[in-house]
Amino acid sequence: MVLMYGQALGNSLEARRLYQEAFPERRLPNHKTFANVVQRLRENGKFQPRFSDRGRERTERTLDAEEEILNVVENDPGISIRRLSYRVGVSPFVVWRTLHEQGLHPYHVQRVQHLKPEDLARRVRFCEWLCQKNREDPQQNNKSSC
Repeated sequence: MVLMYGQALGNSLEARRLYQEAFPERRLPNHKTFANVVQRLRENGKFQPRFSDRGRERTERTLDAEEEILNVVENDPGISIRRLSYRVGVSPFVVWRTLHEQGLHPYHVQRVQHLKPEDLARRVRFCEWLCQKNREDPQQNNKSSC
């Protein structure tokens, strides 16, 4: 594209025509694309657009919400994205994006029963019982072994 634009001396319509002649089986880009690619190459030194040029600017409200999101997650790390978005008043995508940019991942805390030292004897008895059952009928209990 850049070569065609240069060959056409900066005329994007002519560059488009030259491109169509050179590559008849390819999809033909809009004539403005030629000028945009060259302009981007001049500004950035590369063909990809700068990441900061994408999308719209973040509003002050979103920036405030991001700070509040991080505070809530710090106090309650097990909160769901849906509940957090409702609490802060932003979309779930804003919550997800904020967590993702900070290298955080949403997770849910799973509560488990606390084992006490006196539970050990009961667990040992259960294991012994399971091993005994397995020895008695190995065909029926083929998944566990002792």
